[in-house]
Amino acid sequence: MVEPVEDLERRDAKERFKKLLRYMPDLIRLLYRLLRDPRVSTGDKAILGAVMVYVVNPFDLIPDAIPFLGQVDDIYLISLAVLRLLNRTDPSVLNEHWQRNEDIVAVVEELAELSLFFLPRRLRSLLVGKLDRWEKGRPA
Repeated sequence: MVEPVEDLERRDAKERFKKLLRYMPDLIRLLYRLLRDPRVSTGDKAILGAVMVYVVNPFDLIPDAIPFLGQVDDIYLISLAVLRLLNRTDPSVLNEHWQRNEDIVAVVEELAELSLFFLPRRLRSLLVGKLDRWEKGRPA
């Protein structure tokens, strides 16, 4: 069983985060395939594209010049966009494009949680607060 992120020490969280980063080449291949697949929602593709534009934009919530922290906000936002895309895509389509045995949704959820763990408290509460409001206002 995976230890809850809030119970982790910073060093342990960094180690888990580093281990998850080994999935990046496979995750990038998956995203490339999903973005080309006509069975995936155009809206979800557009959201992921907008997040990618944010990531390459030099003006960030946390500047990329700050080692490690500068990339964490980018990874968190990408994780949210990817989770949206994964959760709204038919599981058979995901399985067709994902080449590993691990559950891709669980991997990306853990990556999002760990990214959130490393964000400064004010930024974390801002992002989570907005996400909570969006979730509450969304129809079931």
